Amino acid sequence: MVVHTEKYRRHTVLFQKMRTANMSADESDSPDPTLPRVRRIILANWQSMELRNFLWALDAKYLSTTNRPTDGKRRTPGNKACVRQVCDTSRAVAGVAPPGLWINCYDPVWLENLPEWEVEQMEIINQPYDFTLDPPHEDAANTTGPNSSL
Repeated sequence: MVVHTEKYRRHTVLFQKMRTANMSADESDSPDPTLPRVRRIILANWQSMELRNFLWALDAKYLSTTNRPTDGKRRTPGNKACVRQVCDTSRAVAGVAPPGLWINCYDPVWLENLPEWEVEQMEIINQPYDFTLDPPHEDAANTTGPNSSL
């Protein structure tokens, strides 16, 4: 989704630093393949809430485009993508934290509990990452009207 959608390409740098093992996993309650594919998200303790919300929002955008393509084509044949959700029974695991991410990608409590040498090895970028998916249009920011400051 990030690579194939122009307005999300700026996030490619984040995903180049992450691997599948760094993302949250999921699990299912039902072995019955005829039921809708709903999976419980397994949380990775190292991930900040900001990063999680960003990844989940991207998942939602991916699902909306795969289920309703806008390019005039039919949906790709095969099974529908599974729906991933956090619920009260979602587990949390240590996970594998990638080094070299921005400070707001990591959970602050998780970072506080790491030994100093391990934090140094993480090579954290000490600036916040901009998780914005759909920035406001420049035209909207430059309009005049009753609510503008111009």
